[in-house]
Amino acid sequence: MAATSVHQQESSKITCQTHPKETIQMYCLMCILPICHTCIADKTHKHHDLDKFGNIAEKYKKKLEQLISKTKQDILDHQTSLQSIQNNIQDYTELANKTISDINKLREQIKAEADKVADDTIREVEQHKLKDVKSMKEEGDKVKKIISDNNKLLGSCEEKLHSDTETCVKDFGNISSYKKYKVTFFIKPLRPPIFVRVWDITESDRET
Repeated sequence: MAATSVHQQESSKITCQTHPKETIQMYCLMCILPICHTCIADKTHKHHDLDKFGNIAEKYKKKLEQLISKTKQDILDHQTSLQSIQNNIQDYTELANKTISDINKLREQIKAEADKVADDTIREVEQHKLKDVKSMKEEGDKVKKIISDNNKLLGSCEEKLHSDTETCVKDFGNISSYKKYKVTFFIKPLRPPIFVRVWDITESDRET
C-alpha cells in the first residue's frame, strides 16, 4: 500500500503531454506513453491496452534494479579482467627484459669465446710462421750453397776443358762425382679458425 501510495504521489506530480493541466494516471502500453483521464475520455487511446502508471513504474524500477545489479557485476568482471591483463603485461614485460638480458650475456660470452679462439689461433699461426720461415731460410741457404758450388763446378769444368788432355782426363773423375742436391720442403697451409654458429647447432640437433 505504501509503495502504491508513493507511485500515486509521483504520478500526481507529472503532467500529461497532451493535456498539460492534467496529471497522468494511466499508461498506454501500445503508445508507450503516460496519459491522463482526459486522454481516456476523448477516446484517443480507445481499444489500447492500459495499465496504472504506478504499476508500470514499479515494473520499470524492478527492471532498472536488475540492470543496475547486472551492470555492477559486469563492471566487477571487467575490472577483474583488466587486472589480469595488467598482471600479464607486467609478467610479460619482466620475462621479455630477462630474455633480452640473457641474450646480451650470451652475446658477451660468445664474443669472449671467439676472442679466445682467435687469440689462440693467432698465437699458433705466429709459432708456425717463426718455424716455417726459419725452415725456408735454411733451405734458402742450402740453395745459395748449391748455386755457389755449381758456379765453382762450372768454372772448374771450363778450366779443365781448356787444359791439356792428360789433366782433363785425370780430374774428370773428381768433377763427375760431384753430388747434386735436390731441395724439397713442405709448408703446412695456414687456415683461419672455423666458427660454428649457435643456430647451426640448433638446426642440426633439430634434424637429428
